[in-house]
Amino acid sequence: MKRLTRRIVAPLLEGSIPSSHPIIIRFLSLGRSQVGKARDFDSRMRWFESSRPSQCDPLAQSVVHAFLKGHYRGHYTIEELSVRFKMSPTVLKKCFKGVYGNSVYAYMKKYRLQMAERLLKENKLTIGEIALQIGYQNPNKFTSAFRTEYGMTPTEYRKKKTQESLNG
Repeated sequence: MKRLTRRIVAPLLEGSIPSSHPIIIRFLSLGRSQVGKARDFDSRMRWFESSRPSQCDPLAQSVVHAFLKGHYRGHYTIEELSVRFKMSPTVLKKCFKGVYGNSVYAYMKKYRLQMAERLLKENKLTIGEIALQIGYQNPNKFTSAFRTEYGMTPTEYRKKKTQESLNG
């Protein structure tokens, strides 16, 4: 197991193989008992390479990702996404987190707030209009989420960025 880990996981940790690489995703989806069935390193590698590929397809995850980024104003449940993209909710959740580092909900919240940050810098829209544009129906919830992420309210953030650009 140590050599298998060295051969597959070490390059991942070094950064020479991206964590979204299909082989890495397949390896990480295997349980210890599955890999341990083979007696030696070579047979483990043969078993691993011949095993049924995981349903965690990075291409499928990138399609889900592109959909979410294109429809960031909407709110989709895991069940709705799994039906739309024809994968189980468990696979969708685990694979999305494996590829993008966050759950679907956390990723989309952060993405929406990044969009709001850009809008606060570029536009003169009101906080309520920005909240609606990024998918928040309640401006107070948007302000609360923004404060949690950035340590200040959207209004304070806008004032700070305006001052920085004037002093620039």
